[in-house]
Amino acid sequence: MRKWIIVAVIVVLVVAGGVVAQQRMRAAAPPAPQATPASEAVAVEAARATRGTIEQTLDLTGTVVSARRVELTAKMPGRIAAVFVQEGSRVAAGTAIAALETAELSAQVRQAEQGVRQAAASREVARARLAALLAGARSQERAQAESAVAQAEASLRNAESDVVRTQQLFESGAVSRQQLDAAILQRDVARAQRDSARQQMSLVQVGPREEDLRMARAQVEQAEAGYGGAQASLQLARVQLANATIRAPFAGRIAELPATTGEFVSPGVKVAVLYDDRNLEVEVTVGERDLGRVQVGRSVTVRPEAAPTVTLAGTVNRIQPAADPLSRAAKVRIRLVGASASLSPGTSVRAELLVERRENVVVVSSSALRQNGQTEVVVVKDGKASVRKVLVGLRHHHIAQIIYGVAEGELVVTLGPETLSDGQPVKVVNR
Repeated sequence: MRKWIIVAVIVVLVVAGGVVAQQRMRAAAPPAPQATPASEAVAVEAARATRGTIEQTLDLTGTVVSARRVELTAKMPGRIAAVFVQEGSRVAAGTAIAALETAELSAQVRQAEQGVRQAAASREVARARLAALLAGARSQERAQAESAVAQAEASLRNAESDVVRTQQLFESGAVSRQQLDAAILQRDVARAQRDSARQQMSLVQVGPREEDLRMARAQVEQAEAGYGGAQASLQLARVQLANATIRAPFAGRIAELPATTGEFVSPGVKVAVLYDDRNLEVEVTVGERDLGRVQVGRSVTVRPEAAPTVTLAGTVNRIQPAADPLSRAAKVRIRLVGASASLSPGTSVRAELLVERRENVVVVSSSALRQNGQTEVVVVKDGKASVRKVLVGLRHHHIAQIIYGVAEGELVVTLGPETLSDGQPVKVVNR
């Protein structure tokens, strides 16, 4: 009997302990969540798909370079007498940058000018003599020659008459032999003078001898050569004087100015560096993978890293024909449109290079895209979420092109829970 009582007590205690344990477990367990009513809408932000233009760009970094840059050097040895500009100065084409001492060079120019004047005078004398020979004797010279012949013939006739008369007197013994010989000598002299006068008249009538003309022409050629040599010497002296002044070959800005007054320079020594600040370019490096998408003439937006609020326009100007085999990249030159005081060679810039542009396409905010194995968006239709799989085209910054899956005007969720499911009620609460 006592055995059954003990068993009954044990059973009661076990049952009581189980009840207490179950109550404690229920008390320790968290309360079960209450189910959300199916009619409660989820708050989202949304925007309508629109038609517009979208561009795809390459974001690159580069360096500003000048399309024209030249080192100005001394062309001759000398001491710098003056420097006319400062580093950073903008100069026009032909502006004097620096000048060497020119006292000796100026004296050489004056001496050469005197040589030209003397050579010109000698040339004119030679030309005048040749012209006189070619023109022949003047009428006055011909008249003088004819008069001289007439006088000589008259003198000869008188001398011949004297010889006849003296001969008769000699034969009669009235005059001596010496007187007869003197008369004969006088006649011979008169005959020689007549012959000379006739020859001179013949020369006047015939003109100059050919050898005289050859000599006169040779003298003219020699004088012309002397004048040409004097002109060349003068030109050389003037060039040397001009070379003593270093001038800007084109308009631009002085990048470097190592020259100082009083310094002695040799030919080829750098005096200044000039670059064309109105013809700047940006050099960027494009990877081999993207190189085929870059075309000459494409638009580029450039922003200096030191002045990001400054925006400059540019176009692709030159493309390196092939990528470097080591870096797998190629150099691309971008010509900047217009000038900016914030830019100079060596400035670091960021460039957005346009590689593709599509117009009149459906675009949505990039925040509307979500990944779930495939790209999809959530469209709000009749207050409910409609999950759409979409094909995305170009992306640029905060917008994306939708090739299919969303039509223009449809309301697309841009901000909401990732767990939005198809058919779930939503409420648009754009801020």
